[in-house]
Amino acid sequence: MTGITVSGAPLGVMIMPPILTQLIVSYGWRTSFLILGIIVFILIIVAAQFLRRDPRQIGQLPYGESGATEMGSASGTEGFSFREAIRTRQLWGICIIWVCAGFYAQTTIVHIVPHATDLGISAIAASGIIAINGGIGVAGRIVMGGCGDRIGNKLALIIGFILMLVAFIWLVVAKELWMFYLFEVSSNSA
Repeated sequence: MTGITVSGAPLGVMIMPPILTQLIVSYGWRTSFLILGIIVFILIIVAAQFLRRDPRQIGQLPYGESGATEMGSASGTEGFSFREAIRTRQLWGICIIWVCAGFYAQTTIVHIVPHATDLGISAIAASGIIAINGGIGVAGRIVMGGCGDRIGNKLALIIGFILMLVAFIWLVVAKELWMFYLFEVSSNSA
């Protein structure tokens, strides 16, 4: 289930470029940016209507909680306060992990095509690297999400980051198109 949840971003990488290209060609980049902003704003408002703070509001239990509850725990006030949460090592670890993952993803997505063209790969072939990024990303998120459900999210996260590290090192030595494709496959399988 986790994999399906996190496969939205690479699905967007696969779907949005042709749509945005058509918008830009038809209306220019400024108007297209405004249109995209309005669409995203509306989608966020609609999606927010489905969010619930407490799973009990929809007749479910929080993840990992069984049906039997202890006396006195039904108040719904258990858990960390904000002050307690920001003092935990786990929260800061998760924050650091996501900052590093975001830096890695944004750095590669922004620079991989110019890097490939600097090495003599044609712009059209280099842009194909990004298409692979989206397609493999969807499959990779679903596979790694399934692994997380089976072996635990912590171990799946560690395996994913090891794959990304190996892929990043591979990118440093990549000189040919197939090497870039292999980078995208290994990087986005994580």
